[in-house]
Amino acid sequence: MHIHTSDTPTLASAGPKAHRLELSPFPELEYGDMEAYRRAEREICMLFQMIRDSRDMKVRQLNLKARAIKASFLALDPILARFTGPVCASCPTGCCVNRHGFPDYEDLVVFRALGVERADFDPTLPDQDLCQYLGDRGCMLERYQRSYRCTWFFCDGLLDDFEARDPEAFRLFEEGCSRLAEARNSFLTAYQTLIRSGPDQRGIISMHLTSLHSR
Repeated sequence: MHIHTSDTPTLASAGPKAHRLELSPFPELEYGDMEAYRRAEREICMLFQMIRDSRDMKVRQLNLKARAIKASFLALDPILARFTGPVCASCPTGCCVNRHGFPDYEDLVVFRALGVERADFDPTLPDQDLCQYLGDRGCMLERYQRSYRCTWFFCDGLLDDFEARDPEAFRLFEEGCSRLAEARNSFLTAYQTLIRSGPDQRGIISMHLTSLHSR
């Protein structure tokens, strides 16, 4: 029983024990397409401004759900650092490559909700080169500042080693991954519901989002 290891996890990817939750797709961002990336950032910024300008209790709930994502990341990070550090540091074929560090649209939504500011991503670097956010001591970004796939991309050897060395810690790891996935899915579901609902200004947001999906 292992964590999802695809390099393109979906919103339904929720760890080994979490329930799957199917959401309608967000616009896709291709690696290296910085024009689309910047456009998505501007669009998401505008959507959040319109959401926050509406004095709706659902907006407060959305903020609480975003905080739950960050709290889940912070709780999970020490466990991940403990078991990935010794193994990944000596791996001859690192999994941390540029392709995985490039955020998808959902990542940008979560980053905006958390107020995350990331250093500019250089899309001219080969996608299979070691990630540009990787430093001598590992990733230079806080875990909640990274692409979501960075928290799911584990090789089988790493997981087998961790489970064999410390079954109890591995159980806590699985539970933490499930809580994180549930928190993220809950936030994104609430986000989509908010921007698609109502005849007021959120109706304008809904029409705008529909235009994004049609591109």
